[in-house]
Amino acid sequence: MSNNKGIHKIIELLPWSDFQDVHLKKDPGLFPIYISREYDIPFEIVSACTNIKKKSKESINENGTLIKLPTLKNRIISLKDPRRLFFLLPLIKYIWKNRKNKVRYILFHATDNTLTLVFFIKLFSPASKIWLKLDASCKNLEAVCNLIKKRNTFKQKLVSNRY
Repeated sequence: MSNNKGIHKIIELLPWSDFQDVHLKKDPGLFPIYISREYDIPFEIVSACTNIKKKSKESINENGTLIKLPTLKNRIISLKDPRRLFFLLPLIKYIWKNRKNKVRYILFHATDNTLTLVFFIKLFSPASKIWLKLDASCKNLEAVCNLIKKRNTFKQKLVSNRY
């Protein structure tokens, strides 16, 4: 990230059903903290949580905030299940609200939920940059790339062509 001028913030999106404090001491918490410190850019960790009734916001440090957004009780991860979008809806709305800001997004793991969020990030803000943090071997990464290339629906082809 050599040109940081005009970047408003770093946003990490976590499409998990339950964010726990221990995540702040692992990659999901530490990665945005280190990048924020290195480049002096504020960050937000935004998680969809099934165990809360209303939005919560708490400070992590002088540059960062943890935002928990309430979502459905059931986490739905199958790409073929349209109810999955209802689980992701709070994160999609958050992406929409930040579409005019110059944002760098951080996502973890190449899952269907992550690919869906990438689709909406690029749909609402095509110039946004996305960092996808993987814990994968070359074999796993090749499988993900092949999966993206084999997409059959219009939406899936749009996601594939954006990479």
